[in-house]
Amino acid sequence: MAFVFEVQDPDVPTETANAYVSVADFKDYCDGRGYDYTTPAYSDADIQGAIVRATDYMDVRWTYAGLRYDDDQSTECPRKYVYNKAGNSVDGLPLNLKQACCEYAKIDLIDGLELAPNAVDNTVPGQLTYLRTRVEGAVEKEQHFNSFSGYGGKYPSWPLADKFMLRTELLESTRRTLGRG
Repeated sequence: MAFVFEVQDPDVPTETANAYVSVADFKDYCDGRGYDYTTPAYSDADIQGAIVRATDYMDVRWTYAGLRYDDDQSTECPRKYVYNKAGNSVDGLPLNLKQACCEYAKIDLIDGLELAPNAVDNTVPGQLTYLRTRVEGAVEKEQHFNSFSGYGGKYPSWPLADKFMLRTELLESTRRTLGRG
């Protein structure tokens, strides 16, 4: 089966989409922030794969409010019955969701995204745990883990991407839904 890349339509969601942003969206995001995606030279296929993995990561990691816009859609967003603090409906794919997807895709290209790292037992939601690993000499890798989702899972903390997600007002922990407040 050949890989097919399809960006989710915010107005008419499909059951075959697997991405929240296009390659052009990703490149615009990176260009606007001075991120270099040309060294090493990532092909459009590499970027597409990273975007799909980022979308998957977002849909597994975060618990979204409301309901999927269409029961048959393949991604968690767009959503319905989600309202921001002003009481307005949060429709389509908000800019912060797209920015988070681009940031997670950038991270995936550089380091890879882990859906559930096994190195840390982080069972308290919101608890930040640090893991520092020394590899031959003075090289150290530091990871930050936080469990934001309702799955109780363990996820690396990516501060900028996570902040974009928290600003979407689509998450169960940061939203208002119809009849609840």
